[in-house]
Amino acid sequence: MNSTSRTITPVQTRPVGREEAPWPETWLSVPRQCPVCHAPTIRDPCLNSRAGPGWRCSQGGCRHFWQVRMEPLRRFLAASPPRP
Repeated sequence: MNSTSRTITPVQTRPVGREEAPWPETWLSVPRQCPVCHAPTIRDPCLNSRAGPGWRCSQGGCRHFWQVRMEPLRRFLAASPPRP
């Protein structure tokens, strides 16, 4: 595969109007509300990591957890894109 044929595109960005403050790189506890949609969250030990306890959104499931967890990586890649 040619390196020019592969591109990195963002999957999703933080919803419009959301500040960076609710999107920390680490969690000390499970957030009461999902930072994406403000629905209640549910603790999920299967998603625990060094970055903090795992949780699921009651509406968006673990998809919202991963969207929040990957945001620091997206910001890093946007600030310093990989070189070919």
